[in-house]
Amino acid sequence: MVRGKPISKEIRVLIRDYFKSGKTLTEISKQLNLPKSSVHGVIQIFKKNGNIENNIANRGRTSAITPRDKRQLAKIVKADRRQSLRNLASKWSQTIGKTVKREWTRQQLKSIGYGFYKAKEKPLLTLRQKKKRLQWARERMSWTQRQWDTIIFSDEAKFDVSVGDTRKRVIRKRSETYHKDCLKRTTKFPASTMVWGCMSAKGLGKLHFIEGTVNAEKYINILQDSLLPSIPKLSDCGEFTFQQDGASSHTAKRTKNWLQYNQMEVLDWPSNSPDLSPIENIWWLMKNQLRNEPQRNISDLKIKLQEMWDSISQEHCKNLLSSMPKRVKCVMQAKGDVTQF
Repeated sequence: MVRGKPISKEIRVLIRDYFKSGKTLTEISKQLNLPKSSVHGVIQIFKKNGNIENNIANRGRTSAITPRDKRQLAKIVKADRRQSLRNLASKWSQTIGKTVKREWTRQQLKSIGYGFYKAKEKPLLTLRQKKKRLQWARERMSWTQRQWDTIIFSDEAKFDVSVGDTRKRVIRKRSETYHKDCLKRTTKFPASTMVWGCMSAKGLGKLHFIEGTVNAEKYINILQDSLLPSIPKLSDCGEFTFQQDGASSHTAKRTKNWLQYNQMEVLDWPSNSPDLSPIENIWWLMKNQLRNEPQRNISDLKIKLQEMWDSISQEHCKNLLSSMPKRVKCVMQAKGDVTQF
């Protein structure tokens, strides 16, 4: 039976008063232009409870799941974040002594703020790396934004040529798993290109396309051809500190000699720490755009990469550098472990 709107409190007061004054159900119904059943319901509540409160919120089946049961569910989730819904429902049923089906378990998970998500990929840090990161963060907790703005960050990144349709989801029947139009085609070694770039709070430097693998000699050529021309744009009167990660070509003796010869101060950098470098956000932005605009060959890929690089504003770079104090603080809070960045 479809229910109408609840009777307002004012109308229920009138029904009660008319009833107390001796009017019959039919007279009240006509007077207020209401169905007899509605008037009868209000009168019955008044006779039974002595009031006219509309307990519509209490109607329906009482949930068998108690707040204690939900706390048990949260405890089971925290004990194993990677268990399947089937296993979770089974463990929860055994713990609370009630039979709980999978979909009901999913609903209760949602009600306490949990859900199934794809795990974010982060580096696996050793205890030594965590200690180094923590020490690095402690030494820079008092740095001002002006100090961070004098850093020129650099990094390499690899971009792949897209093959076939990059979308992962298809519309198909259960029996069409291997239908030719429902497969995601992949290649074992897709064509790709490596780039080097640098940035500071003043914007982006020159984007350098790398051919082959990077050794010390090739890295020095990159610095010579792309870093040196970028310094006037990215620094104030040549005053800056250069950042690079701990790749072997970066720490080779020849590279160190070149940096010393060119009087470049190099920022000490903890290993395995992409979350501390704002240029990683630039690479993420470009890769995300390529997912929406895939390029099918190396030539088109290079053109698109240069186009995206040139479109990134100085304001965006400045905003990324302004996150450095927060990055340092997050490392401290995580006791050297990975952060949200």
